[in-house]
Amino acid sequence: MKNRILVMSIIVVLIAIIIGLGSCVGSHGKKNIIAHGFHEFILFKLKTELNLTDAQSETLKQIAEEVKEKMKTLHGNKEENHEKIKGLITSDYVSPEDVIALIDSHLPQVEEMKIFMAQKIAEIHGLLTPEQRMKLVEFLEKQAKEGHGMGNGFFH
Repeated sequence: MKNRILVMSIIVVLIAIIIGLGSCVGSHGKKNIIAHGFHEFILFKLKTELNLTDAQSETLKQIAEEVKEKMKTLHGNKEENHEKIKGLITSDYVSPEDVIALIDSHLPQVEEMKIFMAQKIAEIHGLLTPEQRMKLVEFLEKQAKEGHGMGNGFFH
């Protein structure tokens, strides 16, 4: 039972990392710390905290790039979606059916991303040694205790 909880914890954490790596582009105002963007900063932190080999680090970087590109393609019509949401908000009446229809229009993208992310998590899990997985959990617990992003809330 304990191993099952650990495996599930690692899977949830890997989802957070992959999403974070894929979506965190740019410096977010921290140019002095993150000269090459938040994306590279997180990759560097993971490489040092987990003692990743150069090959592991490169593979993780490739996975992060794939996630970033996938997220770009799935969010390609973001402006159109924002307009739909604004239309609902500013309308005189919104029915539950209107909201459900808007949510349902996104379900194919959610399903596609779910399958894609599951594949990437499996790749990362296979990439890490058991010791690195434990270090990853420790790193994320530390980050959560310090109030930083990845895993925040999951380990609280």
